Amino acid sequence: MEKEQTTSVIKKNISKTFLRTEKTMDKYVKYTQQIAKQKNPINPFDDIEQRALKKFNHWLIIKNDFPYDAIASKSDLLFTRRKTPFLWNNLTQKEREELEEIKKEYLKKEYNSLTENLPRGQTAPGHFHLQLLKLLPEKIFSYDIENIEKKIIKEFNNWMIVDNNEFDKESEEINHLLLLKNDNVSNEALKELEKLKNGYFAKHYDLLREFLLNRKENFYLQLVILKREEVV
Repeated sequence: MEKEQTTSVIKKNISKTFLRTEKTMDKYVKYTQQIAKQKNPINPFDDIEQRALKKFNHWLIIKNDFPYDAIASKSDLLFTRRKTPFLWNNLTQKEREELEEIKKEYLKKEYNSLTENLPRGQTAPGHFHLQLLKLLPEKIFSYDIENIEKKIIKEFNNWMIVDNNEFDKESEEINHLLLLKNDNVSNEALKELEKLKNGYFAKHYDLLREFLLNRKENFYLQLVILKREEVV
């Protein structure tokens, strides 16, 4: 039997970001504030099985009631069907394997971005979920790999963080690229990536964005620090 998890469903204190339109963000703030005031807060994800747009063996997709509509034309959420807090090391091997499978076979047909809210960017850490986005064309930027050694900010065993000058300055404070040191996405590289998510990335960034495209060369991720305003 699984141990009872104590991770809260919704964080009480949130700040305003610019991934949502002002109208949607206002609704989201009011909703989270309402839940925070409840003595026994409801779990807004208790009914995800009933709300599912698409079901897999270990995962399902629901509509995001508070979409990232300032940057995407389509904004859904990918949840584990098993309730587990937002920690990668809580996922089972079967959940991990199916996630990789549906990224290749289904998600890339419907979305162009899979975004993970890192710990300091999470407002709902109580149930593991990822953001499924179809980014607006004007929110997708190319990057220049020329003279990349001059742009390196930090290096790890298999990865390096590189400065990126082209990004959505309306919603993002900083956007760095996470590049492989070679073209091989090895098991060793993936294990290191998971450790970085819970360590260095968790301390310094809000989002980790993956593009759901076939990339044989120059595989990269984006590390994002969001623009924020305090909610009054």
